[in-house]
Amino acid sequence: GGPAGIYKNTVYPESQHGATGLAIDAGATLSNMEEWQYGIASTKFRWNLSGTYQQVLPRYISVDKDGNEKEFLYETLGGDSLGLIFLKGYQWPFDSRKVLNGSSVIDLLVYREKVMRGRRVYLDFMHNPQNAENIDYSSLSSEAREYLEKAGACFGTPIERLKHMNEPAIDLYMSKGVDLYNEMLEIALCAQHNNGGAKVDCWWQSNVEGLFVCGEAAGTHGIYRPGGSALNAGQVGSLRAAQFISKKRLGEPISDDEFISVAKEKVEEHSNIVKALLSNEDNISEKTEIARKRMSAFGGALREAENIDKAIAETERDLTEFSSFGANGAGALMRAYRLRDILLSQKMYLYAMKGHIDIFRNTCGSALYYDVNGDLREGLDEVFRFTLDGGDITKYVQETVFGKTCTNSVREVRELPEGNGFFENVWRSFRENGNVE
Repeated sequence: GGPAGIYKNTVYPESQHGATGLAIDAGATLSNMEEWQYGIASTKFRWNLSGTYQQVLPRYISVDKDGNEKEFLYETLGGDSLGLIFLKGYQWPFDSRKVLNGSSVIDLLVYREKVMRGRRVYLDFMHNPQNAENIDYSSLSSEAREYLEKAGACFGTPIERLKHMNEPAIDLYMSKGVDLYNEMLEIALCAQHNNGGAKVDCWWQSNVEGLFVCGEAAGTHGIYRPGGSALNAGQVGSLRAAQFISKKRLGEPISDDEFISVAKEKVEEHSNIVKALLSNEDNISEKTEIARKRMSAFGGALREAENIDKAIAETERDLTEFSSFGANGAGALMRAYRLRDILLSQKMYLYAMKGHIDIFRNTCGSALYYDVNGDLREGLDEVFRFTLDGGDITKYVQETVFGKTCTNSVREVRELPEGNGFFENVWRSFRENGNVE
């Protein structure tokens, strides 16, 4: 699920769109599509800036169109800035629970500078915060001070500390043409991962019989995605699906004639779409950029009911008018169908976000839902006002079904299965059928 496209202000992963579009076309129910994972990341080379990148205390600056620099964290956070920068090393990604009294306020300040104020935002490893010759390490929180002392890194500039503590982190950017010794690193609040996907059972089969959705395309992560769970989901899901298929899906495939008969209507539909696209003036790149900007503006880490309704209306209009778009040649036609898949997925994501507002209203996870009656951290703008959920939302899974309009519903989370099965019985069952039931 790594990011594959820079949108206007946010990095969005496109690699999941294909699987989502397939599940949508097949009529699959999807779970937790509104739950994303956001965090501060570089944009020239897309990489999450957690761990040592933050713990060496880089300088956060923004630059306006005239080249004027500002260390914007101090504007709001004052003397707390260094301690919160250090904590971002532990507390990546953005977490709504860490806004009012924690380090995720930094993510919002980065967003404010870049999106709301139109400034470019950077991490500067060449200079200490506030251009200090030396940092007063005694003024840091005990956690930050003791960590840096144990690492032997209470000296020099951020790049010198990073070289001492984790030189491969510098080498990684150098290999991508970014020299942290001599240039600042442009950053943004970016989308790294969508936690939702197709609803699956314990064998990773969707509600569409025969459609197995494994790994990150399945909705198994929930509101909070533990680190490493994507790799686990891909490996375990694929294995369990294969085991089930090998034991249970033993029937003969339908004949070629039957398949052609079933597929004929869809083939004719898309044949007409292709003919229409090829007959119109090429505008796919323009339409794709509009879709990307729309999702960044209205479907990112800050969500508001009126804006989401507007984005849904615009996305549905694009889907309705898709055949009037133009694609000149095979390459443009491929990009057109990728755009169609993006639009289908965006519609599903946006309706899921709308469902969260309609059903739950309150904020949880890695996004803020604006609430006029909510809480606001001192120094932030009104758009950042929200009401934090007390834990009730985590008891439920939101499910979305695609249609002319999408429908949302909730169910309670499943109970964990009982473990500690009697070994001899489990072993005998495994020998007999691989424990596939």
